[in-house]
Amino acid sequence: MNYKDFFRGKRVAVVGTGEHGAMLADVRFLMKLKVRLSIYDLRSRDKLGGSHHGSIAQEIESICTGAMVGAPASCHFGILSLMADTKSRDSLSKELAENDIIILAPDIPRDSSFLRFAADAGVRIEYADVLLFKLIPSTMLVGVMGSAGKSAVARMIYAILENSDGAALLRESIVTESLGITEVSDDKADEDADTVEINQPTKRSVFFADPEIGGVLSHLKKVKKDDIIIARMPEHMMDEYRLARITPHVAVLTHVSKSLAQMGTAFFGVLEFQTYNSFIVASDIAIDMLKKYGEFQPRAKMLRTMSSTIPSDWNIDIQNTHVRENTALAVETAKIFKIDPDAIHLALTQMKPMKGRIERLKSVKGQISFYNDTMSIRPEATLAALRALGESDSGDVQNHRGIVLVIGGAYTGASYKDLFAEIPQYVSSVIVLPGSGTLTERAGIEGLKEKDVKVLYVKNLIEAAENIKFLASKGDAVLFSPGFDITGQYESRQARGEEFIEAVKAAK
Repeated sequence: MNYKDFFRGKRVAVVGTGEHGAMLADVRFLMKLKVRLSIYDLRSRDKLGGSHHGSIAQEIESICTGAMVGAPASCHFGILSLMADTKSRDSLSKELAENDIIILAPDIPRDSSFLRFAADAGVRIEYADVLLFKLIPSTMLVGVMGSAGKSAVARMIYAILENSDGAALLRESIVTESLGITEVSDDKADEDADTVEINQPTKRSVFFADPEIGGVLSHLKKVKKDDIIIARMPEHMMDEYRLARITPHVAVLTHVSKSLAQMGTAFFGVLEFQTYNSFIVASDIAIDMLKKYGEFQPRAKMLRTMSSTIPSDWNIDIQNTHVRENTALAVETAKIFKIDPDAIHLALTQMKPMKGRIERLKSVKGQISFYNDTMSIRPEATLAALRALGESDSGDVQNHRGIVLVIGGAYTGASYKDLFAEIPQYVSSVIVLPGSGTLTERAGIEGLKEKDVKVLYVKNLIEAAENIKFLASKGDAVLFSPGFDITGQYESRQARGEEFIEAVKAAK
């Protein structure tokens, strides 16, 4: 269905404005479609920046004000306050049920109490990226999934394909549908209009989709048949993709923790819909996890990454095994598309470091290195950061216990057992921030003291920065990798990282 026809005349509610207002780009796109739009957030207006210039609240109000100028579009902004009384909550829930479509931000659970009336009324409830995949024409989906490293790998693949002047087609015929991939016989493939033949090169646009960055719905006006979408697939969304029968034509598995793998079908289930013409790119460990916990027999071609995946003569900055493993995944994926090795090499050398992901603070001078890894909200990500800073190319711990780690924040429900087990290998001191997650994992944090790790509890990042000088020595590294989500005091993970940077500068 044409996306304009799908949205025409509809009453649409967007619930949740996302991290750092990530959903605002989707809101602007919907407004241009002249829908009757309502925007809601669980945070108070003050938490959304109030009336401050450039705040999320002000941006939404500006969008709604603009909508009033050009009918027939309409716009409404409401706060789904968790502090509202039961009567108010029910009123808001019934208000949501009056819409035709509800689009959820990635952090809003489908079973939220505010959605109960809408669900009972049969209102269509979607996540933006899932809806994108349902509405776009037949495209090739490269999905990056796993516990840690998804953003880095997805962006490497995107950089390589985008700079290859239109990726070559896969080696075999592929038939795609907007809700997944359909396997056909060779004879049928020759007759099917949706078939893509590898021997017929064509210019293909490449798009990047990340629901936590937002703006994915705007791809609807640009994506054409047979284009390529590189998608970062968050672990908490995997079952949504499975239920919608959305599966990657090329699935790239980064590091997969045991706790994530043990989710079984809820995590690996999207790969059950792959065919013999699909691909899985992964390390031996990740593939073994898939076979052990996947609860189905994979049909896709499995491409295992090895140390030889990256040519030994490439002059690129791969300082540790974690980064090397991620790079190998991107390189092996690029090979599927027959990208010239020189083009792969060039794209990787030209990539810039990602903000908030093991980002070295160049603005902070001194004999101690500072790293901002604020986007870490799971223990696997923090553990990957520790390994990245504490290991050499060979995988040996080269800076034994030379890291001061700053962690803490809101509850995630993840298992921190592996993180706490490995912290003593790399860390001399841990500075602990408050939060519901910190409180839940208090026993594990206290257990670090028995392994000769200093533990210091602080009230905020300012106090953390002021104590670093007493804990870090010349040549040490200070790693802010929370391992937990943001608490209510922060508008976004980015804002949390910015506060860390400013606190470090002030403390110096």
